[in-house]
Amino acid sequence: VECCSDPRRSKFLKCYFNKYESRKEIEGKKKKEKRFQNISHTLRREANDKDVTSSNIQQQLLELYLELLQFHDATLICSESDRERLLTRAKQISNRFLAFVHSESSGALPKFVADVALGGVEEVLSLRRAIEDEDDFFDGNDGDGFSNIRSSLEAFLSLQESYLGFLLSDDCTRMRAY
Repeated sequence: VECCSDPRRSKFLKCYFNKYESRKEIEGKKKKEKRFQNISHTLRREANDKDVTSSNIQQQLLELYLELLQFHDATLICSESDRERLLTRAKQISNRFLAFVHSESSGALPKFVADVALGGVEEVLSLRRAIEDEDDFFDGNDGDGFSNIRSSLEAFLSLQESYLGFLLSDDCTRMRAY
């Protein structure tokens, strides 16, 4: 959490995630390069996007987590009169990441990711319904409706190979020295 909440440190983590490839992706690339050098880009992408540990999904989850942390910080300092603007921002976050429309241009996460990393599809759908009503959304545990998804995502990311790899990497060492 500390790496993500400090903007100076989160840049190091984001940089590492941009370079990260899971073991499955590396093994898959080696096998595919040996056997099928002429397979199209779309077929490779489909194989990687079905895996929660793929670098694409991991980057999207990190971006979502950073957005949720920023939103939570904003709810702590905003007054009652600014709730409408916060609700608009919550809708933007929801539409960007939690819409379950997965295309190359969209940053939305697929449904199978919600089951594994976000506390379930039902949790995400109830959040999307709560966003429509300001009182339902802001009367949660932490003062915003994202609290359950944020805690599920935090627990999920903290156990991922990509994050644990970051803790052992040179990027993390440079971050601590910074």
